[in-house]
Amino acid sequence: QQYELYKQAQIIEQIHDSIISTDLHGYILTWNQGSQEMLGYTDKEVIGKHMSILHRPQDIEKNKEYATELMTRESFSVESYLVSKSKKHIPVMVSLSLLKDESGNPVGLIGISQDITHRKEIEKELALQRDILSHQAHHDVLTGLKNRLTLERDIENLIAQYKENSAPYAVLMLDIDWFKDVNDTYGHDIGDFVLKELSKVLLLSVREYDKVYRIGGEEFVILFNRINYKDAVNISEKIRLLVGKHIFKVNGKEFFKTISGGLYHSSSMNLSDVKLVLKSIDTALYESKTNGRNRITYLGTYDR
Repeated sequence: QQYELYKQAQIIEQIHDSIISTDLHGYILTWNQGSQEMLGYTDKEVIGKHMSILHRPQDIEKNKEYATELMTRESFSVESYLVSKSKKHIPVMVSLSLLKDESGNPVGLIGISQDITHRKEIEKELALQRDILSHQAHHDVLTGLKNRLTLERDIENLIAQYKENSAPYAVLMLDIDWFKDVNDTYGHDIGDFVLKELSKVLLLSVREYDKVYRIGGEEFVILFNRINYKDAVNISEKIRLLVGKHIFKVNGKEFFKTISGGLYHSSSMNLSDVKLVLKSIDTALYESKTNGRNRITYLGTYDR
């Protein structure tokens, strides 16, 4: 039996994971080689000291709760952090168990801690990749503006708010006049510059809580939340005039561009379908184009 105990002690000593036992008050009783490799302390430096030297200050109260919980559950696993001798915070998966004597009375605690730094790094990288993919799915790559997918979802939300509490909203669709001429004359790089420059102008022209989208080609959309028809018209006209006065400067060239648009306001037809809203402003935009460009066709009334 003594040989078996010796063999078990040797196995524990050689395990790479940290294995630490304490008394019921949290004072360290045993410290294996894996603990020294992970945390930097020798057994002589820590045996007899309280486990709190290995815990972050913000975790001390939580670890006291774990010790209390262990008295009833007897064993469980949690993610936590251990603080090394060099003050490095090491993420670990800890398996906690209650130690009992031959009579079944609790005499201490044992924790087996596995370093999960690599796993955490992978999880962080995966989360970052998910964020990037989510951003790409909902934003235009060229301008960084929200895209058509996000626009349709946001219009659905505005329609729902309008149904619930009659919160008025407006949707403005804009198109750069004669944009094809820019690409044909100066090339697509200059065309891309104009699109990015226009996106900046639009962002600076709207209110803080309005949203700007690029939905394809030279088409942009602005959502105005909680706005009456008159204010929507005034802001739309201000945007049209600002764009018309803006000097697009690139590669030593300076030129002006104008925009045409169509504005839908919830006071007009009270459309309850996203596709109908987009179709109505697309029709209004087409009317602006056929009537000479550099103008906005408005759908709505002054009754709200």
